[in-house]
Amino acid sequence: DPCSLNPCLNRGTCENNLDSYVCHCPPLFSGANCEKVTNLCKSRTCVRGQCVIKETEPFYECKCRPPFLPPNCKKATKTCNPNPCQNGGTCKHRRRRKLQCFCPESFRGDLCEIGPSDCYEEDGSNYRGQVSLTEAGDRCVYWNSPLLLSESINAFMENATEAGLGDHSYCRNPDGDEKPWCFYKYKKERLKWGLCDVTPCPPS
Repeated sequence: DPCSLNPCLNRGTCENNLDSYVCHCPPLFSGANCEKVTNLCKSRTCVRGQCVIKETEPFYECKCRPPFLPPNCKKATKTCNPNPCQNGGTCKHRRRRKLQCFCPESFRGDLCEIGPSDCYEEDGSNYRGQVSLTEAGDRCVYWNSPLLLSESINAFMENATEAGLGDHSYCRNPDGDEKPWCFYKYKKERLKWGLCDVTPCPPS
């Protein structure tokens, strides 16, 4: 029974076909074993944001930088109204609809989203915090970005959920590196990876 080996990936269903098998793939996936992810971001423009691939219709989403709004990050709210800064942060308007959050003590991040308890233990394999910057200050790419489809580590790999990968750009350590890391963009669409600006937890 060729289907007994579960050859179909990404929740594809297997049907025996004489001495072989056929995989019936869910939407978004294709290929003999449902191993290919369809990149709907190719034909989409996210003006002030980043396009990511989703497993539910319409199978893509624009992740907009505040104050820009979905669906295509073209329109914006008033820069600091509503205030996107979290944890009591103060929002200040900068030029060209850019904003800056001034965070209360012990909070940091673009939107003051990173608190004092956001830290990693051992090699950070279980880190599930919200840091999304490398040590050099590069902004992390979403794990479900189309840029990562050619990488072996992304939100669509096997065991992605267990590794903490998904619809976000937070640093993770899915491969047993020395600490949490992420991919980041350089030279337009090229990728590099870097260790993240995550703090080790104090000894308990």
